[in-house]
Amino acid sequence: TEELISRSYRQLGAIIARMHKVSLNFKTPGSFSRHSWDEEGLMGNQPFWKRFWEIENASSSHRNDLLIVKNNIYEILKDLPKGREFSMIHADLHLDNILSFKDSLTVIDFDDAGFGWHSCDLANALWEPELLPTPLYKIAYESIAEGYTEIRDDSGSVIENIELFILIRSLIILGWAEDRKELGYDTRIPSILDSALETAKEMNLL
Repeated sequence: TEELISRSYRQLGAIIARMHKVSLNFKTPGSFSRHSWDEEGLMGNQPFWKRFWEIENASSSHRNDLLIVKNNIYEILKDLPKGREFSMIHADLHLDNILSFKDSLTVIDFDDAGFGWHSCDLANALWEPELLPTPLYKIAYESIAEGYTEIRDDSGSVIENIELFILIRSLIILGWAEDRKELGYDTRIPSILDSALETAKEMNLL
C-alpha cells in the first residue's frame, strides 16, 4: 500500500543516513583496505563488476550506445565531489538485503561494502524493476529522501544525484545478470537495457 511504502522508505532513508554519518567519522586503520565504487570502480575500463558494455545479450548497436553512456557518466563521476558525500557505503542495498520485523528494518549483507558516493546507497534501495515504472516509485523516492534529510541536513547533493545512480545501477546490473544465467537473471537484460538507454537519452547522456 502507499502508506506502507511511504513509512518503510522513510525509515530506510533514516537508517542509511545514520550509516553514512557513522562512516564519515570512521577512522580507517593503517591495514584497512576495501575496493572503491568510484568512477573507476563503476565506469572505468575495468569496473568492479563486469564490463557491462560488452554483454553478449545485446546488439552491436546497443553495445556501442552503452559504451557512449559509460564514457559520459565516467566524466561526470570524475568531477563529483568526494568530501562529505563520499565514504564507506553498503553498495548493495536492494530489498533482499533489508529485513523487516514488526515495525523495524535491519540492513544485512555488507560483502560489497566499499568506498563510494552516498547517493549510491539511496539509489540502490530504490532500484526495483517492479517499483520503478509505477506511481509508487515517486512515493518511495520522496519518502526515502525525507527520511535521509531528517537525519542529515547537509544532504542536498546526495539527494540531487539519486537519479544518476539509479541509471548507474541499471547499467552495472547488466553484467551482473549475464554472469548468473543459471539463476535466470539474464532474461531480465532486454527490459533493463531498453529502460537504461531510454533514461540515458532523457538525461542527455546518449
